[in-house]
Amino acid sequence: MAALPQSNPSLCAGEAVERAVRLARGTHWRLAFLSNTGVTCSLLSDELPRWEDALMHLDGSAGQWVAAFFRQPFYSRLLTGTSQPWHRLRTVIVTKAGPVMLPDTTYERPGPLLPLRIELVPLLEVARRRVLERVKRDFDRMSVQSELDDHGGCEWHFTFYRVDRFGTGNSRQIVQNALASVDGCDVLVW
Repeated sequence: MAALPQSNPSLCAGEAVERAVRLARGTHWRLAFLSNTGVTCSLLSDELPRWEDALMHLDGSAGQWVAAFFRQPFYSRLLTGTSQPWHRLRTVIVTKAGPVMLPDTTYERPGPLLPLRIELVPLLEVARRRVLERVKRDFDRMSVQSELDDHGGCEWHFTFYRVDRFGTGNSRQIVQNALASVDGCDVLVW
């Protein structure tokens, strides 16, 4: 594993979620996703000069965290022709400079959208350390995103990158992936 110098101030997931929760406000908003680059679409803070600055360093800190919050679903046959549930999403990008709330969007999901319980966020650090024990390829940065199943279970999907390959437009920039249980006890690397 290469250790690139940190080119931007970074923060840990727990600190980012605390800041995002304060900004998202409202008891009806529940945490849905946590990632470095967005789950429903790719996002990069205006505070960061390069895409790789958003990603995680070996110590688990990252240049940005993206927290998406949801409200109870609404149904619209006009939008889809079906009664699939749509959720209103409120996305907050958090950098060391502070949190920024994006305009609310909608998200269609074929099943229920359950909250990512905030008390699970500290387990990301445990899972990250266990995944790093299993990764065998050389990488410079990594990203993570939470993945929830229809029963409220959480897994962490890690992606490992070589920074010198960024901007090529091909999939070779990703050198390895890993999926970890919420506590990192089960890890699958590919």
